[in-house]
Amino acid sequence: MSTVPYTPIDCSFHDRLEHHAVLGRVVCVVYRDEKCADGRMAETDGQVAEAIIRDVFAQNGADWVRFEIRNGHTRTVRADAILSVDGITPAASCSTSGAL
Repeated sequence: MSTVPYTPIDCSFHDRLEHHAVLGRVVCVVYRDEKCADGRMAETDGQVAEAIIRDVFAQNGADWVRFEIRNGHTRTVRADAILSVDGITPAASCSTSGAL
């Protein structure tokens, strides 16, 4: 688990994640993978996966996204590690604009 403080994601992007979880269709998820031994978030270009978002939930003061990669593996990452979903990136702050 990361020692980096959680950064809340844009409200519209959170809604979009939930929307995809309800639809259960395959989306392209780009996410930052935690690989650093000292708990820092790895600064990489991101992992890319064709996946089905299965759940968006809150735990331990952070939002989490669980998705099933097409190879059958399941990943759970902090929502602030999601760089984009189907080419849509999170905004810098909570916003009420933007339609699904």
